[in-house]
Amino acid sequence: MDLAEVRAKIDETDIKIRELLVMRMELSAAAAAVKARSGKATLDSSREEAILNKTRESSPKDTAEYLVSIYREILRQSKAYQEALRNR
Repeated sequence: MDLAEVRAKIDETDIKIRELLVMRMELSAAAAAVKARSGKATLDSSREEAILNKTRESSPKDTAEYLVSIYREILRQSKAYQEALRNR
């Protein structure tokens, strides 16, 4: 595979990642609504740790910490989105 082919595959993968992130944010909005109705806080530290641990354990060893870092940002943005929705 040459560089152009690799980049084309990256572009295809990026489209899929964006679609999944949109779906995740929609689910995050649904979670925010449930939390608001039940009086639960936006942050659930134990859930976050479980997600990060699962990511670390299920990822290839050489990329695990990079993927955990990406997931930390996804979780941070999900919390920010939930807070924004709750404060409307």
